[in-house]
Amino acid sequence: MAITIDLSGQVAIVTGAAGGLGQASAVRLAEAGAALLLVDRDLSGLTKTAALINANGTPVRMLAGDVTDSAFPEAIVQSALVLGGQIDMLVNAAGILRTSKVIELSDEDWQQVMDVNATAVMRVSRAVSRAMVDVKRGGRIVNFASLSAHQAHENSAAYCASKAAVLLLTKTMATELGPSGIRVNAVSPGWVDTPMTKPWQEENRRVVELVAQQIPAGRLGTPWDIAEVVVFLCSPLAGYVNGTTILIDGGFTAHYSLSLPD
Repeated sequence: MAITIDLSGQVAIVTGAAGGLGQASAVRLAEAGAALLLVDRDLSGLTKTAALINANGTPVRMLAGDVTDSAFPEAIVQSALVLGGQIDMLVNAAGILRTSKVIELSDEDWQQVMDVNATAVMRVSRAVSRAMVDVKRGGRIVNFASLSAHQAHENSAAYCASKAAVLLLTKTMATELGPSGIRVNAVSPGWVDTPMTKPWQEENRRVVELVAQQIPAGRLGTPWDIAEVVVFLCSPLAGYVNGTTILIDGGFTAHYSLSLPD
C-alpha cells in the first residue's frame, strides 16, 4: 500500500526558496498540501518557484529579503501568519559558498558565509520557534547542513565551519524545543547538482567525474533527492525523529575516502 504524506491545512516557510534545494523542497511540500511562504533575496527566482507551486493550487506567498538582516526574521513570521494564523514547518535552506584557502581567506568572506549559513539559521529559527510555542501546536524545523559539515574539503574552510555549526545548533534546538512538541532535524546533502555548485563543477569537471565514479548510487544527487527527505522530516512519518542529521550522499561516505589529483 502506498504511503501518502498529507500536509494540507499546514503552513511552511522555506528560506533560500528561489532555486536549487530550497525551491525543490518548497515544491514538494506544496505537493503534499502545505501552504508556502517562500523567502529569498532573489525576487525573480521566488516568482519562478511560486509559479511551480501555483500549478498545484496550494496557497503561496513570497517575501523578498536578506536573511542576514537582524530584523528580517520577524517579518518572516508575520508574513507566514497571514497564510493561516500558524506556522507548522520551517526549512532553513538559504546558503552561500565562498571558496578560498585559509591563508587567503578574508575576514569579509568568512563573516558573510557564517552570517548566512549559521547565524541566520539561528535567528530565523529563534523567531519561528517563538511563534510555534505561542500557538502551542508544535512544529517541525529542518536545517540544511552539508557533507562538508562531516568531512573537510579544501578551499572551503568557512563553508565547512558554518555547516558544522548547524549540526550542533540542530541538536541543541531539538533538546530545548522538544518539550514544546517542536522537532528539529537537519539534512546533509552530499555531491548535488545545484545552481550554487554549478560554477565550481564547470571549473573542475574532471574532479566531478571522478567523484561521480566513487558514489555507489552511480550519479550526483539532484535537488529532488534532498527534497523528498525534507518532506519526510516534516511529516508525521518522522514523528519520533528529533535532533538528528540525515546524510544524503548516495553512499559516498559509506564507500571510501577519495584522493583526487591536483
